[in-house]
Amino acid sequence: MKHAYLDSQKSEDIALVNTFLNGDPSGFEKLYTKYFHRMYIYCLKALHNEQDAQDVAQDIFIKAYENLSSLKNPGLWVAWIFTIAHNHLTNLHKKQNKVYKEQISDADNLVSDDRELEDKKEWERIIDSIPVALAKIPSGKIMRMKYLEGKTIEELSTTFHLSESAVKMRLLRGRTQMEKYYQRQSSRA
Repeated sequence: MKHAYLDSQKSEDIALVNTFLNGDPSGFEKLYTKYFHRMYIYCLKALHNEQDAQDVAQDIFIKAYENLSSLKNPGLWVAWIFTIAHNHLTNLHKKQNKVYKEQISDADNLVSDDRELEDKKEWERIIDSIPVALAKIPSGKIMRMKYLEGKTIEELSTTFHLSESAVKMRLLRGRTQMEKYYQRQSSRA
C-alpha cells in the first residue's frame, strides 16, 4: 500500500516537472506548494532560525526554478531539490566559517613578534577545527548554537524543550567534552 502511494506521488511529481518544462508555470507552483514546508523544515533543522530557514528555503526554490531544465530525470525531482538544499546549506556554513577566520586575520597588524604570530596561528588552527570538533562531541549541536550562532539560554531552552538549568548543564558538559577533544588532538600532534 505504501509503495503505491509513493509511486503515485512520484508520478505526480514527474507530471508537474514536465508541465513546467513544457512552458506551463503552474507545474512549478504546485511543486512549490507541495514541497516548500518540507524544505523549510529541512533548512530549519540545519539553521535553527525560523527567518533564516524561510529565506534559504525560498532561495533554494529560486535556484530550482532557474535550473529545472537541467534536471535530466524528472523522477528524481525530490532528490535533486534536496541536493540543491544540501549544497546551499553547506556553502552557507562555509561562508559563516570564513567570517570567523577573517576576524582573526584582521588582527594581523597587531602581531608584534614571532611568539605572538605562533600563538595566532595556533588559535586559527583551533578555530578552523571547531566545526569538526562540534560534530564529534555529543553536545556539539547545542554548543554550536550557543557559541557560534549566539543563541541565548532561553532560546536554547525553547528549541530543545529543556529547562534553562538543563541547557546550562549541557553547555558545561559540552565545554568539558571540547576540552577533552582538544587534549586528545594535542597529544596526537
